[in-house]
Amino acid sequence: MFPLLLASSSPTRQKLLRDAGIPFIQVAHSYEEPIVNAHLISDLEGFTLSLAAHKVGAINLAAAAELFSVDRLFVLAADTLVATSDNLTMGKPRSYEEAVEMLRALSCKPVFVVTSYVCRAYVRRVSGDWECEQESSASVRSRVLLDLPEVWIPWYLSVHKDFLLTAGALEVEGVGALFVKSIEGCYSSVLGLPMNSLRSSLESIGFFKPLF
Repeated sequence: MFPLLLASSSPTRQKLLRDAGIPFIQVAHSYEEPIVNAHLISDLEGFTLSLAAHKVGAINLAAAAELFSVDRLFVLAADTLVATSDNLTMGKPRSYEEAVEMLRALSCKPVFVVTSYVCRAYVRRVSGDWECEQESSASVRSRVLLDLPEVWIPWYLSVHKDFLLTAGALEVEGVGALFVKSIEGCYSSVLGLPMNSLRSSLESIGFFKPLF
């Protein structure tokens, strides 16, 4: 099986792939993500899909291929944003103080979590250039209702060690499960990757072909 290059530093995304038995290697991308906190974005699906596509396109494929001596690579990138019902959008907090403000804004009201991903199959031509042979992508929206009293926020953030790496400082597993009233939609998408949709996409671009 050719390697899956994951263009994400998210510990949660890496855990999702690892738990699903999907072999991957985390790689860096050179795309500088825009700061979207407190912006009004009406098309969250389109926006996050665009961010994921930029990340996929900002990977040094030649350097990655040198590590494995292969002529085919599979690449995955994703982006998750959180928004209130009035489309106030939140990405990753830049500080503890911003995380506190985000959680205050998200508690006790419907929260929409949108995760988009792009996966591509690249092949190396005789010329040495890399060409995208196949691509599959998807956006998944879920609805989360939190019950996080303000008095609990400092403790929440002291236990949620990766809050600077999660959109809206939101966590729905571990300590976060204590404050989730309901989730409508895809649980793994709220975590950072819609795994059922991703399996279908990876299958469509030939990632699982050696298995069958």
